[in-house]
Amino acid sequence: MKYNINDKVMMKSFFGSIKPDGKIEDSENYWKLIGEYGKIIKVRNSPHPAFPDKGNQVLIQFDKNLNELGLEVHNKEKNALWIFQSDITHT
Repeated sequence: MKYNINDKVMMKSFFGSIKPDGKIEDSENYWKLIGEYGKIIKVRNSPHPAFPDKGNQVLIQFDKNLNELGLEVHNKEKNALWIFQSDITHT
């Protein structure tokens, strides 16, 4: 499926699953975002070098405040995370 900047999307999984495998830090529990909405603000047109089989990613700016959810954010854009396209769906 093709995704574009400003597309509204919903997260349906994280890293291909609906729950973490094993124990993880709460600040890295991105599965909390399943069912949450946001909009695409950037599109990567090539796979992540560490995960070439996962496909391309998009930078999603979520409607939820990720800091309030206690999630670690590594982007300068507020409430935004790089997510694999296979983990989202159009709304």
